[in-house]
Amino acid sequence: MKLLPTTQVMRLSLLAFVATLFLALFSMGFLGLLLYYMVSPVLNLSFPDIDSLHGDWIWPAIIVAGMVWAFGFLIAGKLYLFIKARFKLTGSKSLLITTYTIVLVIWALVIWTAIFIGRPT
Repeated sequence: MKLLPTTQVMRLSLLAFVATLFLALFSMGFLGLLLYYMVSPVLNLSFPDIDSLHGDWIWPAIIVAGMVWAFGFLIAGKLYLFIKARFKLTGSKSLLITTYTIVLVIWALVIWTAIFIGRPT
């Protein structure tokens, strides 16, 4: 059984996952809040602004948002490898950057949407 991934992309994705997971926890929610503000133009179309939320649940939700977002790096790495193999592309740095950017932004949007849908009323 292999402990570490064999491809460089997945090794970097794993490193980014671990670093982001720790950053999200030790920043005490700052990363989750940044993620919210990144996707807030879309979220504010259907949900209230984060400043209008209150209660004991919001701070842990912000911390967890950043921690769950770390899994986006693993998803983006797998998707990049899938696209590369499916379309038989050589090492395209622009494809890697585009894949990562799209996956991470959509993943942040999914996380914050789930938080707003599951929030206590």
